[in-house]
Amino acid sequence: MLISSYIALGALNLLPHWLVLIVIMRDVALLSGAVSYVSMTRRFEIEPSLISKLNTFVQILLVLAVIYSQINAFPVIIIQTLIGLTLFTTIASGYDYLVEERSRRASKHSSKQA
Repeated sequence: MLISSYIALGALNLLPHWLVLIVIMRDVALLSGAVSYVSMTRRFEIEPSLISKLNTFVQILLVLAVIYSQINAFPVIIIQTLIGLTLFTTIASGYDYLVEERSRRASKHSSKQA
């Protein structure tokens, strides 16, 4: 549902298209990684990290701020700041999942050799 909000706000030119693309790419990468992990292990043990939870919160806040700004006067600097925070947390949480997945695979590989 959050992705739909980003796509709609991007289509209305209320969010930068590059941000919408980054948010979508992160989610597609996470979904691909999760499907790959489950297909290899037959287990679903993915826990959201703190940065991922923060990312979801900031993404929701940005959507609400943009919608609210269409109804009432709202400082542009707040939306710009939220765009920056969303960019940072989206990239950071994507990186965090990538590092976590590599760590998990390395741990699994070393336990097989032992």
